[in-house]
Amino acid sequence: MMNVSDKVTLDWDNAQLVDHAGHEVHAVGDWWDLGVKLPWQTEGRVKAGDYFTYNANVVNQATGETVLRPNVARAFTVYSHDNVAVGCGTWATDGTVTVIFNDKVESAAQWYGTVTTYGLASYSGPGGETYVVEIGGKATRHLEMTRRTPGEARYQKDGWINLSDSEDGDENKAIMWRVVLPAGDTAVTGASIVDEAPADSSWSFDCDTVNEYTKTHTYLVTDPTTSEGLRRDKDTSNGAFGAAAQIQCTPTKVTVALGEIPANQSAIILLPARVEGAKRASDVVGEFSNTVTYNVPGERVDPITKVLRYGAVADANAHQTFSVTKKVEGDLPEAAKDLDYTLEITLKNTADPTVDKTFKATIKAGETYTYPAPLPPGTEVTVSEGDLPEAAEITWNDAESRVFETADGVTLAADNREASFTLSDDHIFALTLTNTLAPTPSPTPSETPSTPAPTPSMTPSAPAPTPSVTPSPTPNLASTGTDAAGLGVLAGIVAFAGLSFVAAKRRHR
Repeated sequence: MMNVSDKVTLDWDNAQLVDHAGHEVHAVGDWWDLGVKLPWQTEGRVKAGDYFTYNANVVNQATGETVLRPNVARAFTVYSHDNVAVGCGTWATDGTVTVIFNDKVESAAQWYGTVTTYGLASYSGPGGETYVVEIGGKATRHLEMTRRTPGEARYQKDGWINLSDSEDGDENKAIMWRVVLPAGDTAVTGASIVDEAPADSSWSFDCDTVNEYTKTHTYLVTDPTTSEGLRRDKDTSNGAFGAAAQIQCTPTKVTVALGEIPANQSAIILLPARVEGAKRASDVVGEFSNTVTYNVPGERVDPITKVLRYGAVADANAHQTFSVTKKVEGDLPEAAKDLDYTLEITLKNTADPTVDKTFKATIKAGETYTYPAPLPPGTEVTVSEGDLPEAAEITWNDAESRVFETADGVTLAADNREASFTLSDDHIFALTLTNTLAPTPSPTPSETPSTPAPTPSMTPSAPAPTPSVTPSPTPNLASTGTDAAGLGVLAGIVAFAGLSFVAAKRRHR
């Protein structure tokens, strides 16, 4: 377990001293019902085993005298607004209150409520005093301390626990009710009382016990206004008045018909009540209500209801929140990873119109937006996404973007682009909102011309050697220009003559 007292705000400024019905009181007397009602609120989520503590004693600031403190340890249950137990607690004899949460609290973002510790006030003064009392050492209040005027008898109903916490007792006498019926200045004859347990009470009458006990504890006294004067040993009839009483009993109603009540005396009737399973004072926990009706000839008397509260009651209410996670399908380029996506959100709560509003919030890819303040159950939430952000390097697949994933308790509309849900204290709403990138087209490859096969290099073959010609002997002529020309002409004549000769010879054949 973990002590989270530093994460729970106790609102001492609004702490109240209250009666059995939870109404604030400013006056109290000895044995009056009195409680301390303290609002609390967690700062955030809590989990099973977390607990917080505080002191709920009420003392007279001037003297330190205890005005309210439990005489035995009390246990109680913390209930949510829909009657689910979300924790338990104790109010110890030193005045320390401890509240422990169970796993039912883990579904809510925050819890708040009140704890009211009840007991009977203690006051021994004369009345007419104003106390400044300290509550838990944290807050002060003014209380008018009262006491019934001694000697002035009146119709009265009291009750108290009739068990100790040191040894086992009788569950049929766990609570004792006391009825006072005064006669006034003239004797009363033919009076009776009817004492009833309300429907669905946590107590009843055990008739065998009532018939035996009430007979011996119905008596007459002269001064019912003091503790001493109410004692049975002050019985002026020495037991005769009780012996003459007629008792009719059922588990939920007892009728006692009384003999004559002398003038200026009062009848005292004690009625034991059964609390099943109660053996010790600490077993008597909760609210116990009892109403007595007086039947007095010639007089109209209003019924009196007495309510006892022992231990404490605690309530808890959840506050909830919600979250949206932005998911992007596809690879975002670096330049687009910091884009903002816009959420459009509407809140509406019929029971608490101060919640109502429409607003926008931004979120980045891969991040989660959580509504920053807890909201009361019953808040209707609608979420959608605004226009898609633009960037030069991306193209969105609009048909598959701004789409919510299905989730328990979430209603999707507009092609899954609008999510609606109602907050409750037993469900956490965590939505996922997806955008999808369009595929990036693959680049068309450029045509690279083929490289022609290299032409094999031709190694030139060495030229065939020219056969050497042995030159004919050159005539030894003078090397002059005239001589050369003459030789050419001569050669031509000789050649022509030779050809002519050959031709002539062929004709003669």
